[in-house]
Amino acid sequence: MTDNSDLQEYLNVAREAAYKGGAVLLRHWRRLKEVNVKGESDLVTIADKESEEVVLGIIKGHYPNHGIIAEESGAHCAVEGCTFLWAVDPLDGTTNYAHGYPEFAVSIALLEDGEPIVGVVYEPIPELLFHATLDGGAFLNGELISVSAVSRLKEALLISGYFMSDPSTSANVSEMSRLDEVSHGVRKTGAAAVNLVDLANGSIDGFWYRGLKIWDIAAGALIVREAGGKVTNYRGKSPDWTGGEVIASNDRIHNELIEALESYEA
Repeated sequence: MTDNSDLQEYLNVAREAAYKGGAVLLRHWRRLKEVNVKGESDLVTIADKESEEVVLGIIKGHYPNHGIIAEESGAHCAVEGCTFLWAVDPLDGTTNYAHGYPEFAVSIALLEDGEPIVGVVYEPIPELLFHATLDGGAFLNGELISVSAVSRLKEALLISGYFMSDPSTSANVSEMSRLDEVSHGVRKTGAAAVNLVDLANGSIDGFWYRGLKIWDIAAGALIVREAGGKVTNYRGKSPDWTGGEVIASNDRIHNELIEALESYEA
């Protein structure tokens, strides 16, 4: 297992990459001349691609033997075969970004033997850098953060989402409507990494989603855990970081949130 000095070195590299990737996003902010579509409905911009190029260049420069999986360029090694794997989303919230809505981030995680050990999520607007290392706590701009103290679902603010192009996420639509009735409300902002760090910082209390990828969740999930929260799949077990369903919460409402979602599946 990686020791603390190595974790700090990995964190420093992740922060450097996030800041420089974020600088690319700021340079293109509200100056995009073209927005392309990948797949059926996912947007991609020159900002995504240039940010990823910068981030990957920094990581590869420091750790040429580490594996990388990134949203735009895919896997640079077999995910299951990498002791160290960097999961990179160079622009979480591309649709928001393309429309000039300031809810987006650079998300970078390092996994060791399949488990996140370093996580960084950087929101260039308004310059918020969240980070965590395994067993090292969670921080926002250097200040320790923690999840909320809300203890009942009916008093919780929740967040979720869905992909119209992905049938596996269609259940989220009805779940959001129903959970909105038994909580303080459900939000949808289209930026999973940002949602997770908002949970870690106590701004929201619960999160659930289907169809996410490793680059969407690995960094934010570690930050949630280190802030005192809980992250599982829909059955309360450890999530599959290679993608799929995720439930995250401040821990206090976790079982109630799982039970509520199970009742809608029944």
